[in-house]
Amino acid sequence: MQAQERIKMIRGAGGTYTIPCEVNGLKLTFIFDTGASDVSLSSTEASFMLKNGYISEDDYIGTENYQIANGNVTEGFVFNLKSIKIGNTVIRNVRACVTNETNAPLLLGQSVLSKLGSYTIDGDYLVLNTSYTNSNGNDSGSMAAEINLSDEDFQTIKNKAEQGDVAAQFDLGVCYDNGYAVPQNYEEAAKWYRKAAEQGYADAQNNLGNLYYNGKGVPQSYTESLKWYRMAAEQNDANGQQNLATHYFFGEGVEQNYTEAVKWLRLAAEQGQALAQENLGFCYLNGSGVAQDVTEAVRWYRLAAEQGLAHAQYCLGNFYENGTGVPQSDAEAANWYKLAAEQGNADAQNNLGNFYYNGKGVPQNYEEALKWLRMAARQGQADAKTALDSLGEAY
Repeated sequence: MQAQERIKMIRGAGGTYTIPCEVNGLKLTFIFDTGASDVSLSSTEASFMLKNGYISEDDYIGTENYQIANGNVTEGFVFNLKSIKIGNTVIRNVRACVTNETNAPLLLGQSVLSKLGSYTIDGDYLVLNTSYTNSNGNDSGSMAAEINLSDEDFQTIKNKAEQGDVAAQFDLGVCYDNGYAVPQNYEEAAKWYRKAAEQGYADAQNNLGNLYYNGKGVPQSYTESLKWYRMAAEQNDANGQQNLATHYFFGEGVEQNYTEAVKWLRLAAEQGQALAQENLGFCYLNGSGVAQDVTEAVRWYRLAAEQGLAHAQYCLGNFYENGTGVPQSDAEAANWYKLAAEQGNADAQNNLGNFYYNGKGVPQNYEEALKWLRMAARQGQADAKTALDSLGEAY
């Protein structure tokens, strides 16, 4: 089935994006990361999903070693996710890695992106250009995501919430926020998030901030979203810190203040929040809120790149190509461009195509050059289109 769907993403300070998804019916926000091999969940989300029936022991596949930002190798747990819904598109049977870090970033990686078919990035929108086929070979174009929470489970959560259990109040807010076992009701979601948030529950504070930010169930208000994000951030919640930093960076509900943005980005980045690491690198690179320091910029971009953020990998390749903060090395540039390009970053695909065309950092290879330039051009990358036109080659 042919279709085109535009899905709004949220832009971060360093050019990365987050995107809302539903995982087995649970609404989560992921970093759109073409450089990550698998979908990645933190132990916080996995615990909630296991407790409330969104995943089960039957979904467990095994363990896997993976490398975290500081270079250490640690063990993670691999699960099969029955469905991930992005906009109106549902993808079945998706491999996901659960990290042992409670504040690890949620990454939307290639185990789902590779099944989307053709897609492009248009400004702040993800544009899905075609339908896709799931792992069973069935057209999955616009099916609803599965919801595994039973009426009995919902009633148990509601009873606990009404008795004042703060975690259950948050869980009940999640149910109303996403329409699990009840009709979706943002007003009720805000009510229960608020009850938990006012008791200091950081996840609820962050989610209530999200409702205010988007005007769902409450009047849209950057002032209110800023207030609740700050409460979460002050409890050392890395996602709240990232959200608060974004408010300061773009001047949403508060006077624009790059110094404050850097303060909160640093706190999140030092906890290993990959998006914050890249955004902090962006601030160092441009001298936004901090003294310009290219060496520090490269350090933070590298940490994000090593966690698999494709845009950070592209930027690191650019640093090596131009000798910015690192010794100039076409070979290193080609390596990082390739990592990003293989995961769909159009600018990296264009640059890698040019490298192959000119034999720069890689053996000259005209066919490889055309391959990567075409990939970039098909995503709308203007320089790649121009290069192909000049060569008389079709996209």
